[in-house]
Amino acid sequence: SIASYFEIFGYETLTANGGQEALDLLNNETVQLVITDVRMPKVSGVQLLEAIKAKDVNHPKVLVISGYADLPVEELYNKGADGFFSKPFDSRGMLEAIRKAIVTLDELWKRPPSVEPEFELGFDDKISSGNIGFGRGGFSVAHGNEPWVVDDLIRFHLNLHDPNIPQVRGAGIVRWRKNGQSGGKSISGIEITYLDDACRSEFVKWLEKRPSAPYIPTL
Repeated sequence: SIASYFEIFGYETLTANGGQEALDLLNNETVQLVITDVRMPKVSGVQLLEAIKAKDVNHPKVLVISGYADLPVEELYNKGADGFFSKPFDSRGMLEAIRKAIVTLDELWKRPPSVEPEFELGFDDKISSGNIGFGRGGFSVAHGNEPWVVDDLIRFHLNLHDPNIPQVRGAGIVRWRKNGQSGGKSISGIEITYLDDACRSEFVKWLEKRPSAPYIPTL
């Protein structure tokens, strides 16, 4: 089971047989992380996710396991999922997601990418333009016909024309992409994995002041 796998690595785990049992357990226990399947009896994984985030968008973190046909990836991130795994999932990938979920944003975004991203994204517009939106762990952005696809690494430079936000430079992973959307443009959801030292602390402070349930929002 997933629980026994993580116990090997020293994590203390609790298990619930379904969404309602998980909600009852969370009313009596404090946990750092919830891992849930989308498909569960009575209370689904999506309903569990929504109930958790309705109470507190930041705690606990929620990782979702989903089949291809369950729900679009962008909807899971928009509802607040802090990570997503398709079936069959990669145990190593999930272990890395757990590590990411229990550290601060400043710590999480401090480590430069080990592989140089192949693509670059430049954005030069106001947030109020509606062409970019920020969540707790990334952003969605309208763009042209850049050839990146899901799971590609990108570098980005965001000039948001806002005195409260520095120019944001960093790297991320494309988590979803929808073509032919806003005015014929494409829209991609980017999970931030790294921010340059010059902007990281200030951007994290700005982001943490914004009450956002989505991890990566939809536009």
